[in-house]
Amino acid sequence: MGIIDEIRRDVQEISNERGLTEDRGFGYWFLERYEDLSPEEAEEVITDGPWDAGRDAVYFDEDNSMLKIYQFKYSPNQNYIKRALRDVQNGLRAEEQRLSQVEIIRLIIVTIASADSELRKASTRVEKQIRRWLERKGYKIDVKLELVDLKRFLELSERLYGVDVSLKWKAKKVVDGRSLIGLVDVSGLKDFIDRDELFSFNIRRFLGLRKGSVSWKIKQSLEDNEKRKNFWILNNGIVCLCTNFKEQDNVVAFQNFTIVNGAQTVSTISRFLEENPVIDDPIWVVAKVLKVPETEVELAAEITEASNTQTPTSSRDLRATDLIHPKIGEWLQSEFNLIYVYKRGQRATNAVKMKDLAQAYITFWHDEPHISFSRPGQIFANPTYYGYVFPSNEIENLKQYGKKVEIRRFLLKRLIPWKITIITRKYLYTITGPNTNYDKKFRSLTYHITWLYKKLMEEKLEDHRFAEIYQQLDSILQKSLEIVFEKVYDFLSYTKIEIPRALKSTEARNKLLEFTSLPQFQNIKREVQNMI
Repeated sequence: MGIIDEIRRDVQEISNERGLTEDRGFGYWFLERYEDLSPEEAEEVITDGPWDAGRDAVYFDEDNSMLKIYQFKYSPNQNYIKRALRDVQNGLRAEEQRLSQVEIIRLIIVTIASADSELRKASTRVEKQIRRWLERKGYKIDVKLELVDLKRFLELSERLYGVDVSLKWKAKKVVDGRSLIGLVDVSGLKDFIDRDELFSFNIRRFLGLRKGSVSWKIKQSLEDNEKRKNFWILNNGIVCLCTNFKEQDNVVAFQNFTIVNGAQTVSTISRFLEENPVIDDPIWVVAKVLKVPETEVELAAEITEASNTQTPTSSRDLRATDLIHPKIGEWLQSEFNLIYVYKRGQRATNAVKMKDLAQAYITFWHDEPHISFSRPGQIFANPTYYGYVFPSNEIENLKQYGKKVEIRRFLLKRLIPWKITIITRKYLYTITGPNTNYDKKFRSLTYHITWLYKKLMEEKLEDHRFAEIYQQLDSILQKSLEIVFEKVYDFLSYTKIEIPRALKSTEARNKLLEFTSLPQFQNIKREVQNMI
């Protein structure tokens, strides 16, 4: 099956599940699979409609002061890309009132077409026009227009991609015929800086020159003539992959050269040279380049993980290389006949997805539904959160000494909130939206209702009756979910808190704590306890 067939299959699946047309389903598919948003958060950011003003989706990342505006074109026709280039400009103008809060802008066009060279040039022109427009308005914002087309999906899905480039080396050593270590002149990369392929396997992309950031300090070093000459002494260097290289004197020609660690270093240097064209001195950086077969994506992931251990990353993909996950997959298969999907590209019907498992666990056992709803990336970026869900020492002990009953208890503690979340999500999609009594914004309640079920079952949970609860869970939810939602809806409507905004902080959770003390909640609780 080719990449286009896989995309169409996955889009059709998500569209059928949620009663969407496939052109709308394409947006949800991309946001959830490639941007790692929860289904509830994707629902909130998608604005597609007759009055969207060039914005199919808008996502404002307050933590990084980043604004993302998306255009989704589910068509192989390149003319739709041309239309999208106009639309994203309109979309940015429509968001002008927010620009004073923004340091980074990403305008993202997603399509199943293959963009030709003319469209890529047009994309570059539009990006420059937008940059000039922002400057005229007085904004100093790092802006980039990204084109995610069929070629980009291939890069993300099938094999290692990079740029073909020749670079000058001051000193180098080849190790075992597959590794190159030494001082490289990274100014040779400045003409490739806007090519996605240069960073196609990078965990952290360039984040811009925020004052006090790593990139800002790099720029300061470059502006000092003496420091620039010895830049390599002050910088940690870069780690790169390629599929082949050929030496000729002090120049090395690379095939599929891509940077897995050092995007900020190379991007900042390139931007600096672009702004200072009179500077033509080499800028030496310590580099390690590893040759990897183009189909060995797993090996590339391991190298990427190893090269990024010094700085925490928010990427779920990096966590997916953790060796505990294959073992969890084995346990789920043997004990519950469930398929565990923890890597991008894995597919299975009715699978337990790593991300869903983690969000449900933090919601349920750590009383933080707001984190799961609005900041799921924190669960994988923050070692504490990640360690709650996937405790490596406990898993290692279970691998070596764990009895069957202990392994099952470990799994059930994660499966119970996961199952509640999945069933609740499906229910909320059914009863909200067009031609129903409830606005679709109430789909956002998935994690808060999951958390309430902990309160409903807390005595049984404290007795560790996990097996009984899991066995009865379908029946419990079938009999209670409707009344739980209706009472929550009535309570939240009475308190007049704003949905979904209040779900992003502890505001809604704390209000719902008041709800758990009311007689109507206690009545439901008694009924649920009697079902177990």
